Amino acid sequence: MDNLGNTCYMNSVMQVLFTIPSFIEDYVNKAEETFANASFDNPESNFQLQMTKLGHALWSGDYSKNPEEEIGIKPVMFKNLIGRGHTEFSGKGQQGGFQILDLIIT
Repeated sequence: MDNLGNTCYMNSVMQVLFTIPSFIEDYVNKAEETFANASFDNPESNFQLQMTKLGHALWSGDYSKNPEEEIGIKPVMFKNLIGRGHTEFSGKGQQGGFQILDLIIT
């Protein structure tokens, strides 16, 4: 996952969460179903869709197939969604992993 300037903790938390079987089941194994049924009117506001996109990207291997290209996963929409309404996430200030986890699970 690319560091967007202040997302190294968020990236670490998400990588750990996506090793938990229930996260894999909900956001990776059901990706086709989620993509087929998702409303793409406001994808930036759809938590299920953003989690599924991130989980699929992490587990697909698509971002590590060509080591000569530095593609990486850029979780911009995900960061914007979970940080919406939280002023401490509006800038480039460093945030801790617990703060990110609290936003995701609440």
